[in-house]
Amino acid sequence: MLHDQKFDFASKRMRWLYMHVTDHQAFDTLLDSYFDLTKNKGKIVSLNDREKAIHLSMQSQYFYQNGKFREAEIKVIEC
Repeated sequence: MLHDQKFDFASKRMRWLYMHVTDHQAFDTLLDSYFDLTKNKGKIVSLNDREKAIHLSMQSQYFYQNGKFREAEIKVIEC
């Protein structure tokens, strides 16, 4: 989906997976790939409040796992 430039569809799937996956070890690799490929590809303005919260939560987890603690903290505050 990401390689075909279907970022909106991929974003919806990632948020759904994030809320339903219990073992995040394998999902974390997918999350890293998702944010690496979608940097600056879209804004979350069009998302509803629940989707924004999930997206910001995913971003904070991504930044935290990559040692970017300040960015992770900013996303938590935005959430």
